[in-house]
Amino acid sequence: MVRTPTGEELVEMLRPALEIGELTESGDRNRGMPRYMEHLSHPPGQKRPPLPIRKLVAMLQRTRGPKGLELARAVIEMKLLRNLNYVRSKFPKFESRVVPDHVYETLEPYAELYEQTLGRPLAPTAAESSSEGYAGRTARGGCRCGRLQHPSSKGEKTRRFRLLVLALLP
Repeated sequence: MVRTPTGEELVEMLRPALEIGELTESGDRNRGMPRYMEHLSHPPGQKRPPLPIRKLVAMLQRTRGPKGLELARAVIEMKLLRNLNYVRSKFPKFESRVVPDHVYETLEPYAELYEQTLGRPLAPTAAESSSEGYAGRTARGGCRCGRLQHPSSKGEKTRRFRLLVLALLP
């Protein structure tokens, strides 16, 4: 996935050190999500488990956890969930403007578990989805200022990231 000439040069410099093989996929990323959501439900800074327990969990994750593409999907889903939880806890008024629809679509398989663990629905409620929400933004060209074309390329970067996320997820 090289997009620029600079990226091409970098890959060529690193090629001797790279191990390129077939894409692999094993494990079940859904097994760890309940525990991760439970972890998110606690306030940050709580007492951590002892070091030997943390090392044991890390070893189990490496040996029995998801691998390959399944690991990549698990990491993406966990980061989306963590970021959604952060926005909801620190900036709830901005959720409809900040969180794009593909986040809710990606996390939909965990909606029931999310509601049980964190005590609120995964999808935004009708009150949270105002006209200033994500749908309103895209109707105006992807920018809150209302201009059809914005000088930044953030929209293109977001589109590329969304395509990457959707390509990795089944």
